[in-house]
Amino acid sequence: MAYGTDAAANLSAVSLSTEASDFQDVTVPATLESAGLGEDHSFFWYRLHITLPDSFKAFQGHDLILTGFNVDDADATYFNGTKIGSSGTFPTDPADPDNTGYVGKSGDVRTYTIPASLVNWTGDNVLAINGYENGGDSGITTGTPTLIVAPGTIPTAKLGDLNGDDKVNVQDATLSLRIAVGSITPTDAQKAAGDVNHDGKWNVQDTTLILRFAVGAITAFP
Repeated sequence: MAYGTDAAANLSAVSLSTEASDFQDVTVPATLESAGLGEDHSFFWYRLHITLPDSFKAFQGHDLILTGFNVDDADATYFNGTKIGSSGTFPTDPADPDNTGYVGKSGDVRTYTIPASLVNWTGDNVLAINGYENGGDSGITTGTPTLIVAPGTIPTAKLGDLNGDDKVNVQDATLSLRIAVGSITPTDAQKAAGDVNHDGKWNVQDTTLILRFAVGAITAFP
């Protein structure tokens, strides 16, 4: 990820700009202090450019979830320039010795919903995390930001139908064989449809069953 210290005088410039001159690469999880960064009572930014893998395209139009990380101490998080959530509360004035209004949530795992309308499914996306350090360690110190498909949005799979045409035919058997031997990577929907013998694995046995079903040798999967 990239780290910067602009305190959001111009949010769009920080959260969307491709200009990297004000940022430097950092590793997460790790304290900012371990990289010689971070100051008490100060704001900071993390920014990450994301291109979704092909496996996400099966879920285009569904919400995503950003989760799996903390921010020490408080944060406001943006996806493609739109705020998707916050944890804790920034102080009214960082220079105020009483830290008026400040609430820290350094130990909380962040879980924020990203509406499907914000997602660029085929190009660049920008995750921007505006953090505030009250004192001591700071930054993303536990876990890494992880994108998953929102629960309940994974399409219901028809067993054996790997190409999504609502039929089970020789084309599905061919796809199953290619996946079983590792020549292509299945989507989550294909994984759900391809394990036709329900053993929790995808192998040649599943392919054989799909082919037998396709040619009419069997009329149901085990």
